[in-house]
Amino acid sequence: MRMPHHDPVDLRPQPPAPPADLHVQEALDTLADVVRTLGRYALDVADLEPERVQHHCEGWASHVLRVTPPPGLPAGTSSRRDWSGLRRFVSEQRQQEQRLVRQSVGDLRQAVVTFVQALNLSVAEDEESDRALLDDMEGLRARLERGVVAGVQDQVARIVRTLEGLVERRRLRHRQQMAELSQKVMAMGHRLTEAEREKQTDPLTGLFNRRVLDAAMGEALSLLVGFQHPATVLLLDLDHFKAINDQHGHVAGDEVLRAVADALTRTFPRRSDVVCRYGGEEFAVLLSDTPAKDAGAPVARLLDAVRAVRVPRGAGTIKVTVSVGGAEARPSDDPTRWLERADECLYAAKRAGRDRAVHAAT
Repeated sequence: MRMPHHDPVDLRPQPPAPPADLHVQEALDTLADVVRTLGRYALDVADLEPERVQHHCEGWASHVLRVTPPPGLPAGTSSRRDWSGLRRFVSEQRQQEQRLVRQSVGDLRQAVVTFVQALNLSVAEDEESDRALLDDMEGLRARLERGVVAGVQDQVARIVRTLEGLVERRRLRHRQQMAELSQKVMAMGHRLTEAEREKQTDPLTGLFNRRVLDAAMGEALSLLVGFQHPATVLLLDLDHFKAINDQHGHVAGDEVLRAVADALTRTFPRRSDVVCRYGGEEFAVLLSDTPAKDAGAPVARLLDAVRAVRVPRGAGTIKVTVSVGGAEARPSDDPTRWLERADECLYAAKRAGRDRAVHAAT
């Protein structure tokens, strides 16, 4: 008689199942890491800069882990996790970034299509003009081979006029095409520059650092050479900053640097302008689409804004001024030479008495 088959039973002791609370905590830790990652790699959208997104994401991660108030709400608002608010924040942020990427890709596609269309049109027009010119020259050659000199002078004059017209039409057409392409590239560049540029900031002031400035200056020189778009770089140095550190301490010096950085960002609010901490007590500003002759007014506003800075210290306040050197880009410049010319003007401003600006001759 055949005995029924039974699967073997594992009689070894089994590890205890982890408590449910451990699974919950692991899920919360994972969710907080996901939210922080969203902030760490956020794109620069119109309504919310990456630094603010990262700050909000840190706030939401803290809310998930420790039930702190959600970003934007005061302490004691709620003792429960706001899951719907977190979903809404993540959804809205991703939608904004998706719109930015789609718009940027669409702009790039449009610029490429415009360039290809212009190239195809140029080729077609050039072929037609060249064919007509070749026909005229072939007729002239045949006339001369037959020894017919009557009318040769008129035909040569006609060919010369055709050549002159051809050269002029090509010149005008190429200029128009470059102008149209320049407009599209510039419009696209203003939207993509912040999204493509690696967002590296100075931890003390929150401004861009030297690496971002170098990249932006390279882009500006390319636009100057390719499309004749001017740009001006400003180098700024706080006057007598060492005396501030010696008299009030480095903590006070840091507060002064942050106050000046705030004055800079308020004076140069355009998204196309690049405001950087250059190093120590030095700052730099790259003004795109701005020749040196148009930089005077904003630089004057900057000098006034810095003069108005007041940093409380003890029973009094710390006042500060800044010296500025400016230089407009030249087609022959590289970033190093461009900065050297601005630096020469900065030291000229120092020698002239500080609290002033000197611009290089273009």
